Amino acid sequence: KKKKNKKEEIKRELYLTTKTNLQMYKTCVGTGFLYGSETWETDKKIESMLRGLMYTARVRLAISDF
Repeated sequence: KKKKNKKEEIKRELYLTTKTNLQMYKTCVGTGFLYGSETWETDKKIESMLRGLMYTARVRLAISDF
């Protein structure tokens, strides 16, 4: 049998705790946006798109506040 890697295990998990979701958000999404905010030149349209993307990520990970 082929050994499963961690990514495959996480994808197959149907329920993740709020703590895990928050950790994933901070690690994957939050750091990307933080880096981007320091390096990209933005205008109102791009800021609006980024806010929408962050909102969508938080909703999908079931994170209301952090």
